[in-house]
Amino acid sequence: MEKSSTSMNGFSSMAPLWLLIMEGVAAIVIGFFFLFQPVSTLMAIGILLAVFWLIHGISTLLSLIWNREVWGWKLVIGAFGVIVGLSILQAPLAGTAALSVALVILLGAYGLIAGSVEIYMGIDERNAGKTVIGVLTFFFGFVFMLYPVIGLSIIPWMLGLFSIFSGVVILFITFAFNQTSHELQSSGLDNHA
Repeated sequence: MEKSSTSMNGFSSMAPLWLLIMEGVAAIVIGFFFLFQPVSTLMAIGILLAVFWLIHGISTLLSLIWNREVWGWKLVIGAFGVIVGLSILQAPLAGTAALSVALVILLGAYGLIAGSVEIYMGIDERNAGKTVIGVLTFFFGFVFMLYPVIGLSIIPWMLGLFSIFSGVVILFITFAFNQTSHELQSSGLDNHA
């Protein structure tokens, strides 16, 4: 089986080439689902997160049988995971909407904080580009906080485009490293081959 293997700058990846290709293709496919089926895709992710939180909550609570260290925190985390997981699974549409609104509010808060810092740094460094980026970041943070519905309508597009871009980058890097690996092996410069 073909493996991606290079030793450029000490980097060595032994992941099978087919696995990296699958990761890139999966990211692209998920990206297109976000773009063309945003509600269904968000619901599927919400349900997967709910199942994860439910399982994590149950396993955290069960771990109290064997290990009672920081039992109070484990009890809180476990109970929270079970409650949130079951709540979303009982009402997937409402649960996914709540998760999406929470994400928009977090992005809004991040935009306000990061934008403020960028504006300050841009003014302090007399860097117009940084100041403009800060103003835009602050503006979008403000809009997301004030009008979460706008953020909700943008998030599937952002996730879709990011996922497609990530998949393309993964495929590009995989094939580039694979080509470099073959070139190094044929020239005898790769001592890890």
